[in-house]
Amino acid sequence: MAQRSVKMGTDEHGHLHLIGSFDTLTGQKIQSLLHALAKKRAGDERTTEQRYADAFAEVVDLALTAKALPTHGGERPQVIVTISYADLMASLGTGFTAWGEPISAGLARQIACDANILPVLLGGEGRPLDVGRSNRTATPAMRKGLAVRDKGCAFPGCDRPPAWTEAHHVVHWLHGGETKIDNLVLLCSHHHHVMHDEGWEIVFEDGIPTFIPPRWVDPDQKPMRNVRVDLAGESAV
Repeated sequence: MAQRSVKMGTDEHGHLHLIGSFDTLTGQKIQSLLHALAKKRAGDERTTEQRYADAFAEVVDLALTAKALPTHGGERPQVIVTISYADLMASLGTGFTAWGEPISAGLARQIACDANILPVLLGGEGRPLDVGRSNRTATPAMRKGLAVRDKGCAFPGCDRPPAWTEAHHVVHWLHGGETKIDNLVLLCSHHHHVMHDEGWEIVFEDGIPTFIPPRWVDPDQKPMRNVRVDLAGESAV
């Protein structure tokens, strides 16, 4: 126990590097949890190291939703990103975390899918002139409705439960998309990245989210659904 330690630091790319040493019991808990979350999915092309990194990220996301988290500065732990509205709209440029680390506008757009947005009007010298109210997150009632409809991550083949998901705006709020059930889909962290980075589309058929793969995945772009939500059993994967 006396030898337990964690060291962390960021490199020039903003990537966090972790080196840890844990007692046997804690090590077994960590291994059991990561093994379960890092299981290979159908069509999964991630390396073993990438799957375990994604599993660790899922654990962090779950921890950040816990009600028992201690506060810091009067608020629960959170990631704060500052970026100009113009850069966010254009998905260009760079934002910065509260620790001064750079973050791409594209990643900021993904974070904005399931985050509170606090608009701040700045004067010519960068001084805050007006601070609006945070908004845009799915309400608890919406989350319950999405859990009933999607039953977890809605991406075809995924089995992540509702508690391990984020609410993704199908029509992005920057483009006028509303925060309402028929514009939201539950996605796990991994498939949230897939939707933003790999050209998938989502349409609603009879109120159920249906996924259109990019041509490099399926030249015919056949619509796909998660088998859990496809009650008729058609087009299921």
